[in-house]
Amino acid sequence: MVVDFGSNIGISAAYFLTRNREAFVYCHEPLAQNVERLRANLRAFEGRFALNELAVATEDGTVEFGWEPTGRYGGIGRAGLQTITVPARDSNSVLAEIIDRHGRIDLLKIDIEGLEYALTARIPPEIARNIGRIAAEERFSDNPLAATHELTYTRPITTLVKRSSYLTTSDLGGR
Repeated sequence: MVVDFGSNIGISAAYFLTRNREAFVYCHEPLAQNVERLRANLRAFEGRFALNELAVATEDGTVEFGWEPTGRYGGIGRAGLQTITVPARDSNSVLAEIIDRHGRIDLLKIDIEGLEYALTARIPPEIARNIGRIAAEERFSDNPLAATHELTYTRPITTLVKRSSYLTTSDLGGR
């Protein structure tokens, strides 16, 4: 189970879907022009992904989303870009719903141009212990989930991997 915050045009989701025939990806992307391209790029994987046309944030509501014409760069509160108002969902609510539905998240990918650390740092332990790996496109100066995950940094990705003390039999391939 993969959760993709900042799916853009679906390149990361396509990668995850081609690595494992059982993979399912929850995509989150608020920019309409990217959503159109994402749907086209993932057409071959219909039924194996869910698309949520919204931004993930620290609370439910609407947010000002900055974007540039190519759609490559955009994010909440991005200065110097064109802005639109988009719906937003609380990131922890999104994660909790998916964990309630599936029991765990194997990978949480966060590429939302500047809020990676903020969203990661606010994940409570009861949610974090059900996430195997977090990959964020931002360098973290410290480990915001030190109680549950170990941090490594390989430019430009910070990776947090669930500590072995939190592994379950399903993490180890058991039933």
